[in-house]
Parts: sequence; structure tokens; C-alpha cells
Amino acid sequence: MDVIVRPDGTEIPAPEPEKEDGSYSLEQLNEIVGGYIQILEAHDGRCVVINEEGKLENLEPNVRATAMVGLFPGDYLVGDVLFCDQKHMK
Repeated sequence: MDVIVRPDGTEIPAPEPEKEDGSYSLEQLNEIVGGYIQILEAHDGRCVVINEEGKLENLEPNVRATAMVGLFPGDYLVGDVLFCDQKHMK
């Protein structure tokens, strides 16, 4: 199941992908993360979509999402983070 992890650690279900092929549109991804997107990969193979400019915009750190991804020491994710199945990223 696709989820959005919020900076306060809560998880909410992600909206259904809106494209006919079952994938998210760029506009939908922009809306979910609140700006331009960057795509990473989690340890479990899921896609991780973040706000590319989130740190520049001083978005709140997302400790839970950072732990779920496993980044370089000292790096962290910010803002709302989408975790989704790779099939939704066509």
C-alpha cells in the first residue's frame, strides 16, 4: 500500500494514482510532496518521492521517513514523503 509519511511521524494512505496505466502523474506527485520531486529508493525496493527543494524551503525534518530510507550519515528527509510501489512510477 502506498503511504505518505508526515514530519510528525504519522502515516496516511496515499491517493490512488490517477493515470489510466495505474501510475502517478507528475502533477499528482508535485501536489503530494508540495513542490518539485526527487525520487529515491527505499531498502525494501519501494520508490520514495520527496520535495527536491524541501531543505531550501526549510520544511520540517521527517525523522521517520529518514529512518525508513537509510541515508548517508548526517543527511535527512523533510516534509511529506511518499512511499509507493515501483509500478506506480511509470
